[in-house]
Amino acid sequence: QYTLPEEVTEFFVAHILSAPIDPFDVNYLAPWALVGYPVNDLGADPYQVFPNTVPNTFYGYYFGYVEETGLYPGKGYWLRFTEDTSVTFEGPFITDTEIQLYEGWNIISGPAGTIDLSAVSDPLNAIIPGTLTGYSNGYYQTTQIEPGRGYWIRANQDATVAMNLPLGSFLPPGLVPTSTNVQLAGLEGFYKFTVTGDQPYGIEFFLGGSLDGQDV
Repeated sequence: QYTLPEEVTEFFVAHILSAPIDPFDVNYLAPWALVGYPVNDLGADPYQVFPNTVPNTFYGYYFGYVEETGLYPGKGYWLRFTEDTSVTFEGPFITDTEIQLYEGWNIISGPAGTIDLSAVSDPLNAIIPGTLTGYSNGYYQTTQIEPGRGYWIRANQDATVAMNLPLGSFLPPGLVPTSTNVQLAGLEGFYKFTVTGDQPYGIEFFLGGSLDGQDV
């Protein structure tokens, strides 16, 4: 978390250059696992993405189990493995997603970074607290949604919820955030929020209350 000066009450993103998310591994325990797919590759074949799996064992849940054929962001699935398996996920990654929840139980997944349940946008307060449940050779309750994994969650009504990765999820090791006053034409009074380090890229935000005399 980053603290802005008190006088900055609104913000305008004038420029952003985001660093890539590095590939990462997720370990799945046999035989059954709840999986998700945080890659922007709609409809990918689950048996190509996940090796060591049993044919015809890929299931979603919509008021009951339904055999599926493709992977989609925000959805979670059951899949049967023949042995414990490690899967490497590579981009382009999903960094934000909207999920349609239905009243009752749903299986969901998140984007390519860990999301705390408290950070999920749920304007209708549809998510029932204490129902986010993962599976790893047994059920466990949790408050975090990890990439590549599926989770049960219960809703008290039909609703759309949203997940967005925070800034820190995009920062590779060695990047450090700083904030300085901006002295650029048209951006006087803004604060320049810069993330730099020993990498060949960085992120810059310009934050403030007006741009060229116009409130933003």
